[in-house]
Amino acid sequence: MSESICIRVKRQKQTYFISMETSERISTMKQTLSKIMSSSAGSTAASLDYGTYDMKIFASEDAPTASEDGLPDVAAIADHPSIKNDSVLYLVLRDRGGSWEAIDVFEPEESE
Repeated sequence: MSESICIRVKRQKQTYFISMETSERISTMKQTLSKIMSSSAGSTAASLDYGTYDMKIFASEDAPTASEDGLPDVAAIADHPSIKNDSVLYLVLRDRGGSWEAIDVFEPEESE
């Protein structure tokens, strides 16, 4: 049975909040993120128009290398037991030169 869950996807200083069904595939998540990124870019949408082939999603920020594939597009969210409601995933993009960026998530410092 499919369940609706909320997922946070982080990249640099941005966090995207998306709602997905556990039966949906990782490729659907990438399509959703691509639409959000394009629509939130405003007048610079052309320069931020990333296709799903330019995205990798990781379930952990533990320093994956550019050669790692991330979560497979054909897998359903339910196929990954680490992805639950309110999980945090990490997005990396391929630059126009073909290189993959590293996971780089800004974490604000806590004030005392």
